[in-house]
Amino acid sequence: MKEELAYSPLRGELKEFLEEAFSKRPEILSISHLVEALKANEKSVLAEYKPQIYLSGSYQWSGDSFPPDRNSWSVALILSLNIFDGGEKESKLREIKANIKKTRSNPREPEEIYSPSG
Repeated sequence: MKEELAYSPLRGELKEFLEEAFSKRPEILSISHLVEALKANEKSVLAEYKPQIYLSGSYQWSGDSFPPDRNSWSVALILSLNIFDGGEKESKLREIKANIKKTRSNPREPEEIYSPSG
């Protein structure tokens, strides 16, 4: 049994085919996910500049009999603001931005990879 392959010419521009091919390459998808993760990390570091508010509460019963005859409660509202960290946050932000820039500079555009002249 002999099968014949049917030939049908592709319709479209080379640039479109290259863009589609590059958009599905695993290493390029991996790089875009890495950039997304770095941006999320950047947001996390930026959130460290904001004050943090904690609310804590407790209620207690105590006594020699049942039900206990003494009760007490407490509520605490804590506001925390780090005013000096020795430049740690700024250092983290610079590192993250450098990593984003480095990661984005790796993938090249299809026009740079394929040039009809050479």
